[in-house]
Formats: sequence, C-alpha cells, structure tokens
Amino acid sequence: MTRVDLALHVLDSLPMPVAYFDREGVCRLCNPSAAGLFRRSREAVLGLHLEVLAEDNPQLLSLARWVLGGQGRATRMLRFPLDGGTVAVLLSAIPHAEEGELVGVLLTGVDATQATEALREARREIADHKRGLAEALWALDIIEEPMLALPAELRGIEFAAVYRSASRVSRVGGDFYDIIELAPYSYAVLIGDVSGKGTEAAPVTSTMKQGVRAFASEGYPPSAVFLKLNRGLVKSLPTEIFVTATLLLFDARSGEIVWANAGHPPGIAVVADGTTLLEPTGPVLGVLENASYTDGRMELPFGGYLLLYTDGVVEARRDGAFFGEKRLLQVVSSLARSTTQQVVDAVYAEVSVFTASRFDDDIAMLALARSRDGGE
Repeated sequence: MTRVDLALHVLDSLPMPVAYFDREGVCRLCNPSAAGLFRRSREAVLGLHLEVLAEDNPQLLSLARWVLGGQGRATRMLRFPLDGGTVAVLLSAIPHAEEGELVGVLLTGVDATQATEALREARREIADHKRGLAEALWALDIIEEPMLALPAELRGIEFAAVYRSASRVSRVGGDFYDIIELAPYSYAVLIGDVSGKGTEAAPVTSTMKQGVRAFASEGYPPSAVFLKLNRGLVKSLPTEIFVTATLLLFDARSGEIVWANAGHPPGIAVVADGTTLLEPTGPVLGVLENASYTDGRMELPFGGYLLLYTDGVVEARRDGAFFGEKRLLQVVSSLARSTTQQVVDAVYAEVSVFTASRFDDDIAMLALARSRDGGE
C-alpha cells in the first residue's frame, strides 16, 4: 500500500467529515462522512461546486466564501438535514495556501448532536420534577426576561424586535439582543446566540451583555470587545458551549456603523440601491484561544434599515428544507421604506407560514433605522 493509499484509507475511516474544495469552490476530496452530510455518495460529491452542495445550507456557503475570500480560518455550528431530522456539526473552514497563495479550503467538523441531545435530555429530566422545579423555572424566567428588555425609545433611531423561544422548559432560550446608549445618539447594538439554552445560556448571556457594556463604554471597537470577551469565555465555558454574536457601534447622526461578527448569521442592511451583508469577521466566541477579529464599516442612510437575526430564522425547516438566506433576502428586499416594526413582523410571519408555526430553534430579530430626530 502506497502512502497515498494509506492516507486515503485513514481519511475514509475517520468518523468526522472531511472535504477539500479548490480555489474555484469545486470539491476535490471528501470522505464518506462528509458525503453523507451532503446526502450524496462520495462519487457524486467529487467535482461538484460548493454552491450546488450548499444550496439548502446558506450558512455553509457563507462560511466557505469567507475563507476562499482570503479572510482566514472560521468556525461555525451548522445543521444538516439527515434521516428525516438534522445533525449539528461544529464545522471549521481552514485555508490552504501554497507559496503564500490561497489554493483551496479544507472543511472538517465534529458531530455535536450527541452533546446537544444530552443537554436536551438533561433539561427534560429537570422538567419532570414537580413543585421545586416549577419554582426554580419561575425564578429563572424572572432572571432571564430582563435580558431581552429594550428601552422604550432612543434618540435618533427607530427599532423593533421579535423573540420566540423554542424551549418548552423556559420562555427564554439561548438567543439575546441589546441596545446600549453610550452617548447621545451613539449606541452599541448586540445580538447573539449561546449554544446552550435556559440554565446554560443565562449566565453566558449576562456575561456578554455586561462585557459589551463595559468595554464599549471605554471606547473599544467591536473587534477589540470580542477579543477581550473571547479570552474570558475560552477559559470559563464548558467545551460544548460557544457563542455567536454581532456587535455594532451605531452613530445615529452620521449613520456610520462599525461592526464585528463572531461567526453569526450576517446582518442585512437594506438601502435604496440594494442590500449589504454584515458577514463574519472572526470565529465563534469561547472556542479558539488565539482567535482574532476585524471591524467592518458602512453607512446607513435615512430610509434604509438594518436587520439582525439569529440562525433560527434561516434554519427554520419544513420537510427537511431550510427557510434560508436567499428567501430571507427576498423578503427583506421587498420591505424597503417599511418601519422597523413592519420589517420584523413581516419576516416572522413569513417564517411562521413556512414552518406552519413549528419551530425547532429560538428566533430573535432586531431591526434598526435612523429617525429624523438624529439630525442630518
């Protein structure tokens, strides 16, 4: 057996999915585990373009494009349809360079379904307890609900939010958002998703919101805030827990937005001439100790709006098909000049119709726009 044959044999025996795509996004190598995620045989996967393989999984396409675009390694939790259900995979996209030139991307992942199911089973067992548990859950909801509270109004911005928890144990799941006034007409806006729910998510959510408030108030840009939070989360979180988040600093007077995205679904800015995506600028929080983050910049004009959301929106399913980023873009593009409340209500209605109001994951959305009291 040659070295190449031995390497391929080892690759085929790995339980984890492994696939390699060239610079153009064509699959050149994959093992049976990876082919199974694409619901094809390995022979059928080889030679196919990533856009074909990921047509039902926009998050995967976004992850690979991030790396192929030269932005560095990225990691994200993705869900793949499998045997009438889904399998959760913590997927890493690793750039492959030769002589300093990017030539491809290696996708490899870890099956997180068993860990997720263990957490769900633990929650179900806790929910079976009677009086003592009922009192504990009541207390937990009292603690968690303020984490989703937003101010009644803020100078210079119009905003609206929608939240729906998929958890039967607690009204509040792992999704969270916040708007923090840093100075008159200056705001830190945060949305995120903790991989745990209820009792696992509550302290992490609190840490995120308090950390953002503290670091942003000191003048740190979003990338530096995430860098500081990540260092603390890597040391304190269990290995099965991580956080995705988008943080932006919003100047309501100028419309300037400075943002960083830690492995979170891309926010969508809708303006008169089209849409702009706030793609990931770094990996998820709490996993990689040496993770780095960068900032993006854009300007939001009057009449435009920004929609931030969690993965429960694009990963809402019907008969194994995802609602998806493409469908979401079609919906939000049709809502130009709408109020922020109309935007979140319309998107939520579309997702509800698509899923027949059966949600497998939490859903959170936060829409923002400039109001005229912010000045020109």
